[in-house]
Amino acid sequence: MRVNLKNYALAALLIIAFALPAMAQNGTNKAALQQLAREQNREWKQMEKRAQDYAREHNLEIRKEHEDGTIIQLVDVVDGLPVFYKTDNLGAAITTRANELWSGGGVGVVIEGEGYDKVGIWDGGKVRNTHQEFNQTGSSRIILGDNASSMSAHATHVAGTVIAGGVNNNAKGMAPLGQLKTHDWNSVEGEMSNAAAAGMEISNHSWGMIRGWNYDNGWDWHGNSGIAPLEDYQFGFYSSQARTWDIIANNAPYFLIVKSSGNDRGEGPSNAGTGDVPEKDGGADGYDCIGGAGNSKNTLTIGAVNEVLNYTGPSSVSISSFSSWGPTDDGRIKPDVVGKGVNVYSSTSSSNTSYSSYDGTSMSAPNVTGTLALLQQLYQESHNDPMRASTLKGLVIHTADEAGPHEGPDYIYGWGLVNAERAANIIIEDDVMQNSIDEVTLPVNGEYTREVTVSGGSPLRVTISWTDPHGTVPAASLNPREPRLINDLDLRVEDEDGNMFFPYMLDPENPSAAATNNTKNNLDNVEMVYIANAPAGTYTIYVDHDGSMSNDQVFSIIISGIDEFTGLPECSAGLLNPVNGFDEAFLNDVITWNPASFSSGYDVYFGTDGEGTTQPTNILNGETISDNFFVHNLMPSTTYYLMVQPRNNLGVNEECDIIYSFTTMDAQSDYPYLQDVENADHPD
Repeated sequence: MRVNLKNYALAALLIIAFALPAMAQNGTNKAALQQLAREQNREWKQMEKRAQDYAREHNLEIRKEHEDGTIIQLVDVVDGLPVFYKTDNLGAAITTRANELWSGGGVGVVIEGEGYDKVGIWDGGKVRNTHQEFNQTGSSRIILGDNASSMSAHATHVAGTVIAGGVNNNAKGMAPLGQLKTHDWNSVEGEMSNAAAAGMEISNHSWGMIRGWNYDNGWDWHGNSGIAPLEDYQFGFYSSQARTWDIIANNAPYFLIVKSSGNDRGEGPSNAGTGDVPEKDGGADGYDCIGGAGNSKNTLTIGAVNEVLNYTGPSSVSISSFSSWGPTDDGRIKPDVVGKGVNVYSSTSSSNTSYSSYDGTSMSAPNVTGTLALLQQLYQESHNDPMRASTLKGLVIHTADEAGPHEGPDYIYGWGLVNAERAANIIIEDDVMQNSIDEVTLPVNGEYTREVTVSGGSPLRVTISWTDPHGTVPAASLNPREPRLINDLDLRVEDEDGNMFFPYMLDPENPSAAATNNTKNNLDNVEMVYIANAPAGTYTIYVDHDGSMSNDQVFSIIISGIDEFTGLPECSAGLLNPVNGFDEAFLNDVITWNPASFSSGYDVYFGTDGEGTTQPTNILNGETISDNFFVHNLMPSTTYYLMVQPRNNLGVNEECDIIYSFTTMDAQSDYPYLQDVENADHPD
């Protein structure tokens, strides 16, 4: 196997202008998130006042909770129209195979959420934190994150699906020993931003804005007839809320947002679609009925299927009668994956011992959220670092069980049914056998290549995923097709004979058609190449980008079907940034080297000592890191030395003893051109 990451010529001004934003991708941008939280909290107060004024004028209730746990709340008024939020386990654990990570499970680990406290939910009210399912260890594992006052059966049910302890074994949650931070949906974007800045890694949102038809003591239509009289244009639409969630995700690259796809498909009165009556949600074929933040690029959007106790093939998975289908207006694959959302048994709020069975993507989302928490915990225990959100998202997509009528993704099941057992095995193999999970920085105008060896007779699957910058909100219209993708990374795989394999892609104009794989994908920020029966030989993986990129882009890559490591890793091909010997390095440079083949980490020696003849040690003395980059506060007019020794499960390659060097530039008091860039107005 050979890995290469090369960077073509970059103009000096381009490097200067975008050095700071590029760094932000390598860690959580707390300042930006905290500023966004302040802005969103102010916006929520304005929304709240508009909703209250409208409710008084029209004699409406602000909030309703129905017997089945459904909550409806008036949250804003836009263009004179009211905007509402509406809420959208042992069998659930078996369906996503979360139980295989528990004690006695098939993976051979004991991962049940103990000590993991970086998952949260935002829902329609307060969780009953005194319920026996949250207190079996002696104290409540529910952390009330805000001042929610209205006790909610729905929120308690969602919380139970994530972390119920199994006092009633049939209600056992996915992470039965985990902690959960809970919030109501008031000021959700501001609270999400603050939570991400504080280190939250997974959040669950089992609700959405009412779109199209809604039944509440009669059918009401919530579309805008001035834009689209017969269907709600906001299904599939990249809305301002979707954009805001993408902003949060891009500033918090370790924070994965899980969103229910919605329960809209087929909703509407019996005379829908006749005369001038709008059609049922999803129309005659059921497609295009995901609304709001479910259409954001960086969320993991979850559909709902019936219980699967024994998966034997795609026919084992059946979609629920209500789960909303994609596509997004620009053709992206949504939902991303599916989980159990029918007849889900969990805790409720009427007493400390109450339970009920609910249906909805509200239930499938926490089924997946709790499963993700186990995978993140397993990775952290084996790798000593968290997965990026793009890695966790890419991993569950990469390992999902096939579902649907065709090979590959579709707009009904997305990439398929979550399979935590397969995902966990890849994590374990990556830690001790082979380099199957990587997080890589693709430079502007750069190309990543990696050679892998396949023994033959099994599939080769390669998936890339990245947290894409937020897109622009299009003008209100029906099905605007312009891609929302900003950084258009491209994956392809070449065999020894020069045959090129491309990723899957779907066509929004023909939503029921099978995915194609004969060209580049310019729509999605997850791409997968799948070769069903890859002949033995060497394959080359390429990742580059089409169009321009303002900054370097971190992407995650997951590979399965390659041989295990059989020797020590190769040495890195060299220092990427700053270039070896460069004497004008920027003080904020991210120190980056070419990824080393067969490596799972690096022992890094870095400092100002050694004079380039012996190991530098006065800053980093053999510290092991998993990435091919790190950040250090560099001093001006200083020469630094670096030696990188790659490691894998067989040990450290101590023959990699090249010492690189670079010298930083003189300190500058001001860069007027940088100030202009920072203050520039952006039309989006």
